Order: sequence, then C-alpha cells, then structure tokens
Amino acid sequence: MSTSGERRRRSMTNTTSEMRHAAGFAGLPGDVLLTGASGFLGIHLLHDLLVGGATVSCLLRGESEQRARQSLEDKWRWFFPETELTPHRERLRVILADVTARHFGLKERAYDAIAETHGAMFNVAGNVNGGDLHELLPINVGLVESLIELSRYGCPKHLHHVSTVDVVGHFTERPRIEAFTEQHLQEGQAFADGYGESKYRAEVLLRQAMAQGIAATAYRVGFIGPHSQTGTFQQNADQNYTSRYVRACVRLGFAPYLPKVQIPITPVDAVARAILALGSSGESAGQTYYVETPNPVRHYEVMRVLQAAGYPLRLMEVDDLIRCAQRLSSDKESLGLVLPQAAGPETHQVPIDARASLAALARCGFDYASSGEWLGRFVAHAIEVGFLPPPRFWREAPLPRGLIT
Repeated sequence: MSTSGERRRRSMTNTTSEMRHAAGFAGLPGDVLLTGASGFLGIHLLHDLLVGGATVSCLLRGESEQRARQSLEDKWRWFFPETELTPHRERLRVILADVTARHFGLKERAYDAIAETHGAMFNVAGNVNGGDLHELLPINVGLVESLIELSRYGCPKHLHHVSTVDVVGHFTERPRIEAFTEQHLQEGQAFADGYGESKYRAEVLLRQAMAQGIAATAYRVGFIGPHSQTGTFQQNADQNYTSRYVRACVRLGFAPYLPKVQIPITPVDAVARAILALGSSGESAGQTYYVETPNPVRHYEVMRVLQAAGYPLRLMEVDDLIRCAQRLSSDKESLGLVLPQAAGPETHQVPIDARASLAALARCGFDYASSGEWLGRFVAHAIEVGFLPPPRFWREAPLPRGLIT
C-alpha cells in the first residue's frame, strides 16, 4: 500500500515545478542536489555551481548539521582561499544523510522536500578504494539506485552521474570492438579490481533508467590532477596513486626512463568545468561522455620538472632499474610504487574513442588547455604543504616559467 507521501509525490503536477526551476546556473535548474561535495572533484563542482548562481544542497555525513557545514566550509577555504564563501552561503544547504540508506536515512517530509525542489542531481560520491567488490557496492551502486528512485518523484529531474574510464576494463579474449566509444558499455569486458566493476554496474543501472525515460548523463573521468592554476591537490594526497608515485621517485632518487609513456592527467578544475559545460548544454540527457584531456603529459616531463625543482633524480632503463633497485634502496613502499608490476595473464586492451565527447565540448565552447605548466605548480604546492621535502636551493628562486608548455 502506498504511503501518503508516495501518493503526494506521484500526484504532483510538473507545472509549478517547471516554473520554479526555469532559471539557474547556465541552464541547470535552480536547486541542485550534490553528493560527494567533500571530495576532491565534489568541492570543485560545488565551487563552480555556487559561483555560477545555483542553490546547492549537499548530502553529508556528520554528527550535526553545524559540524558538517563547518567541515565543508573549512575545505572550501583550503582549496579556494581567494574566493570568499560569504556571498554564496545562503545558497549552500547541508543535509545530514546516510547515502547508503533507503531515502538517505531521511524522514518522509525531508525526502519529499528534496524531491519537490531539486531539478538537477550531481552524483560525485564514490568509494575509490580498491577493496572487495561487496564493500564498494553500497556507495558506488546503491547510491545510484537511490538517486534513480528519487528521479521518479516530484519535479522533473536530471541525474548527472560521475563514472570512470575504468568501465572499459580489459578483455581476456580478442574483443569484438576496435575502440571503446561513449556508446559502448556491456561488451564482455573483465575487471582487475572491484572499483572498475562497481562503476560499470552503476552505469548499467543508469542505462536501464534512461531506457525507462529517466533524464540522466554519465561522465567517465580518468586521472584527476591538481588545479591548473594553483597546483592544489586533494588534501588526502596519500590516497592518490599519482602523488604517491611522484613522492616515491623523490624518496628513492631514481625512476624509470619512459620517454614514450604518456599520462592523461586532467586538472580538477578542467574536469569540473567540462562536466558543467556538458550538463548545462541542453543536449546531455541520455548521453555518456568521456571527461579526459586529449593533451597528456609525458612521464619524462614529470621527471624533468622534479629535476628542475632541485631533486637529484637518476633515470634508468627499466631493465637496469629492476636489476639494481633492491640493492639501491630498502624503501619497500616506494619501490612497490616505482618498479614495474609483474605481468599477469595475457589481456587485450581496447583504446578509448572520445571524439564525440570532444565534439560536444567544442559546441559548448570548452577546450582543454594544452599547457602542462600545472606540473610545476603542483610540485610547489606539494612542498608548501609538506607532502614533498623542499630540495636544496628551493627557496632561492621559483621554477622557470614555461618549463612545460
């Protein structure tokens, strides 16, 4: 039997809701529901939404609403010290919630209020740890189920879901496709870890919801890097492979020489702006996009910036590195990050074809920056916050401008 709240949600007309949400951030409805606001990408999306004029409600865990809000505002000040939050504070709402619980653990009236007033939902929450699949399912899949359910009630909604390029997976047999486009998903791929598989399952659910008439968009992001202008990285840099790899090279004093290896690291501010550009374009419903720079940095360029900063870093051929590493250092943690991993069973990789996404971004007037100068800014920031030790002569002069262009 339906509850009175469910009947009320189902019987609401869309007329007043459409009027209420006619204006907002660059084509987005005026009220935005955001999950994962305290994460690295989430806080940058929150920043751009608020600065753009949106009213944003953040689903957050916490002992109290006041403490959750204070923690979020502290994170804002850490990432955006030059942007005053005060002009936007009235449009920032904090809702205490458990995103793994039915209806987010909210009372019926609070849940109904969200359904009636939020026309856009951005799901950036996710468990990125490489744990067991079943440990990742409650957030990475269960939350998507809950947001799809919420989409069926109240005012018209558009669910914007942040996925990952890891849904491409790998193939144990020769694949039947030559490239993995935005439209490909269930192609018989396998997964090396639970994270990629959990995000894949979430996209499958999203595709099913789209087929049933739910307005939704998936954004497959890749390696997310530091802010392009400030070099600011996530506060918990110890949980990010890229930053830990850089520190491992510095600690060891040697690294592999990989002149042809390219790393598609996209600055976090570019990822946030690309998602919002696509999401507010008016053509994103039912689409899947890759949000990843077409301008990768070379592994050698990363090493060159570290050397220019003053770190004594010896580059070695991979075979020489494997042969000498154990004798040169007893730092097992750093060696584990820098040394090539042992080859597993033979797999087939399929390249990503993101041309449709780049074309859509071009129509929005968005273009990824081709400069890699953010590398130097990242090193400077990592030294400033104590993630990297300052090299000799560091305080004598800044890194040369245009080191990587």
